[in-house]
Amino acid sequence: MLIDFEVENFRSYREPKRLSLVASPSREPPRNLTRLDGLEMALVRTAALYGANASGKTNLLSAMNTLSELLTSPMNREILAHLSILPFALDRSSATKPSKFRIRFSLPNGVLYEYFIAVRPEMIEEERLIAYPLGRAQEWFDRKAGQIDFNKTYLKGAKGPLREMTSPSVPLLAVAGAFGHPQLSPPALWLVNNLRDRFASVDPRIRRVRRRVGGAEVTARLCHENPAFRKWVNAFLRHADLGILEVEIEVTEFKVEMPYAERGPDGSVVHSVRDEVAEHHSPYFVHSGDEGFTAKFNVSAESHGTRRLFGMLAPLFEVIRDGQLAVVDELSASLHPSLVRQIIRVFHDPELNPNGAQLLFSTHDTSLLSHKIFRRDQIWFTEKTPAGSTDLYSLYDIRGVREDESFENGYMRGRYGAIPFFGQFDFPRLPEGPKEALEEQSQSSP
Repeated sequence: MLIDFEVENFRSYREPKRLSLVASPSREPPRNLTRLDGLEMALVRTAALYGANASGKTNLLSAMNTLSELLTSPMNREILAHLSILPFALDRSSATKPSKFRIRFSLPNGVLYEYFIAVRPEMIEEERLIAYPLGRAQEWFDRKAGQIDFNKTYLKGAKGPLREMTSPSVPLLAVAGAFGHPQLSPPALWLVNNLRDRFASVDPRIRRVRRRVGGAEVTARLCHENPAFRKWVNAFLRHADLGILEVEIEVTEFKVEMPYAERGPDGSVVHSVRDEVAEHHSPYFVHSGDEGFTAKFNVSAESHGTRRLFGMLAPLFEVIRDGQLAVVDELSASLHPSLVRQIIRVFHDPELNPNGAQLLFSTHDTSLLSHKIFRRDQIWFTEKTPAGSTDLYSLYDIRGVREDESFENGYMRGRYGAIPFFGQFDFPRLPEGPKEALEEQSQSSP
């Protein structure tokens, strides 16, 4: 479970800014909370990000996704060049400093971890992992300026190969996770799986050909393979009042060319291509009409909102089933506010979310700003400073905000900040004159 995340010198974040899912010590009802086994700590199940356009909401989620990508491809020595790790660009000094990410999280075994990494576009400058079994800090490794120090007391297993395989541009934790280190793999895999963008899916079984797979197809495939998931999807769609009775899946096969290598009789490596059979899963939605009449529609005939909701269901199901974290940029896009409330309710309900899954999302939907939905420590704001950097703070941090007041009214009045201020529009007037004269003037202009 995510405890907190801090970012510094990344895109619009110049100073260190921390998002915390630790419940505040307020007297608000303990709803929407989950407790960590073995730790004296309560966490909120959801957190919502509000702010004006270009204020830094997406940049915060991008920082989390970047950390996940850093740990995903350890054997790609050019990974830093592809990630576009951009330091803050609106002053002279930030460009010469590394981008920094610090995160605390807990695994189902109850162990808390703290991971820190400082990254330049060409190298890893610092990296550190601290574990807290039984609440006591154990620094497992520390990396600075190319020097890697392992704690021989707490970190078991072979360490020399890890040091040899870790290049200057690759995180050590990524290498350890890829090669199955018994102690380092669990935290590495958590960071890869929980911070990534789950809604831009690539089918892992055909990842080698880089075939992009839409969310609807991923959900359809899982419906075909997992009857329990299909039942869950049908119940969700009926509950969403979309007029859908159930979903049916049509499977078609196609051939793809897959590269492979094998050794020839003389021991040399021979590279070739062979055909493999892949499957395409197309969803069809059964709608009800008058007098029991039904009809099937393919996904292209459905509204954009229905298609987006259907594409979200596979990652949402996996998150809730496994007690993970879902990071969603613009959760409310194309979805009715009542439907968004139902998604949030699933995360808040201990019976529907028994494993403590969490949801972190950005939105502009102010109708969700209610004490009936969120505690004050679940609502976060991003705001641009005069220097162009992002400030990040929660509603709980603002003095004088009562737990039962109208959060939406306070936000729209500008009491909490984080809203755009337009001032007086000063647009140029449209040119006056006959249409023909304006067209001649436009054609004669250089």
